[in-house]
Amino acid sequence: MRNVESSAQDTASGMNAAFEDLEGLMVKARDMVRLAGELNERLGMAGTVEPEEAVFIRSSMSKLGLQMGSAAVTADMIRDERGWMDELGKELAKVLQGEGGLMGERGMIGLDEVWCGWNRARGIALIPPSTFLGVLGYVGAHTRPRLSVREFSSGLLVLESSEFGEEEFDARISSRIQLLGPQSTKDIAREEKVSMYVASELILKSEKKGIVCRDFEVWYLNILSGHVWDGDMRS
Repeated sequence: MRNVESSAQDTASGMNAAFEDLEGLMVKARDMVRLAGELNERLGMAGTVEPEEAVFIRSSMSKLGLQMGSAAVTADMIRDERGWMDELGKELAKVLQGEGGLMGERGMIGLDEVWCGWNRARGIALIPPSTFLGVLGYVGAHTRPRLSVREFSSGLLVLESSEFGEEEFDARISSRIQLLGPQSTKDIAREEKVSMYVASELILKSEKKGIVCRDFEVWYLNILSGHVWDGDMRS
């Protein structure tokens, strides 16, 4: 029992020391983010051909997740809550649709990927989930094409482009099946550049509207849509 108690005390001491180190690191977070922004600006002024030292600095910053084009927005920079959220919305829009952004050529992206990618870009000035969900209401005003949150019946949340609505997807999947024949969920996911889970949610919506039907996980056009069964059971 004494050995167990001693081991527990050692573990508690180690955890307390680790948390103290983490708290100290977070105190310095704002300074590190500001320094990252200043380094980026100075390196940008150095010209197109970067010396070996500049390449090394950029590489190190990238590994630390401090590669944003400007310093991450923090609460102390903005006086009011609404202004801070709007500035965060601008920053997230750049992360999503800027050069090398998370969206790329995709029309839809899961919120888990957005949150992780944004925090990685911010370095150690992390955004908690509650703040992230609040910012989503502001990001649409700063994105072109406009991005908005969409919730599927399963509860899955994604950000989608205004060009990626239900009607547009229904038209694409109908044309694709007519042109290429039956499609699997994997085929649809690859073509739409989304995960298998998101592809399943999209195609299930089309199925409920009677646009497509399936044989296991292979999808066909629903040629019986609009027809009414007369009740005749004779073959």
